[in-house]
Amino acid sequence: MLNKCCEQADHLDIQFNSKKSCLFNVGKGYKDCIQNLFIKDKQVVSLDRIRYLGIYFVTNKQLSIDISWICRKFYAAANAILYRTRFVCEMTRLCLFESFT
Repeated sequence: MLNKCCEQADHLDIQFNSKKSCLFNVGKGYKDCIQNLFIKDKQVVSLDRIRYLGIYFVTNKQLSIDISWICRKFYAAANAILYRTRFVCEMTRLCLFESFT
């Protein structure tokens, strides 16, 4: 089916980019091994998680997301503000927190 799509794309002067394409399994058979897919002799990569619009989608029985990296970034920013503003008044500290969130 992928070959037919590539043939039609050639007729329409459209090209698929295999570097920007990937395989992602969700559902009962998410652990099953899938045959390698190729777009014009270039292999499409199979991934366990995909980043899309700043959110990581993770392979599982149901579509799930991973937001742990967002929490890490938030706590790192908060700790940096707290550490660098040890000797600053509380109102200034509050303004900094509001500007970063």
